[in-house]
Amino acid sequence: VAQLKVVPRSAFARALISPRYSCTILRQMTVRCDRVRVGAVLGNSISNAVKYNVNSTKTVRIYSSGEAPPTLYVADNGIGIPFAQREAVFRIFRRLHEPEAYGGGSGIGLSIACKIVERHGGRMWVEGTRGAGTIIAFTLAPADGLARATG
Repeated sequence: VAQLKVVPRSAFARALISPRYSCTILRQMTVRCDRVRVGAVLGNSISNAVKYNVNSTKTVRIYSSGEAPPTLYVADNGIGIPFAQREAVFRIFRRLHEPEAYGGGSGIGLSIACKIVERHGGRMWVEGTRGAGTIIAFTLAPADGLARATG
């Protein structure tokens, strides 16, 4: 167990810089967790935010609730997910689009991300509206003080 620091101008933030999209970390946070796996959850959420976005200016915002247990959010201005399909996106091999649409994919990314979050004692869900962007949210339960956001 290590700390995952998600802060402006950090190595994590610098890795998000791309001419393809704008990514903003709105609040500094440090989360005690399996840094590699929770980093993969954030990475998958950011990748999807960019992939499922047809806007000329793609925007991704990362922030936390600052409460205990922490809730982390990855919000975008992409195509959104219909309310009726919010649970389906977490099913393995389930894509909401044709196999080649939006750059293709196998439909396992959010399924694996959800399992990682659950193994941290948390839960993962989707918010947002079709056509108005998506928010991927997840908690990390503070089992023995392992998941804790500061900042």
